[in-house]
Amino acid sequence: MLTVFKWGIAGFALINLLAALAVGVAFGWHQWMKPKIERRRSRQRTFERLLAQSPIDNTSPLPEPSDALGPHGAHQV
Repeated sequence: MLTVFKWGIAGFALINLLAALAVGVAFGWHQWMKPKIERRRSRQRTFERLLAQSPIDNTSPLPEPSDALGPHGAHQV
């Protein structure tokens, strides 16, 4: 009879431990991780909006550094 009582107490303690762990994970998600993700998404949306409104042609490839020196490269006379 005492063994069943001990198993009951151990089971109850385990359930409480798991519940406390679940509360800790939920608290960490809502207080730390979720706001961090929302701030990152907000900054990303702001950057994408600025990039879309930019007068720079975002579709053209960047020029190579050697193209800036002219058609003959560094050996101009």
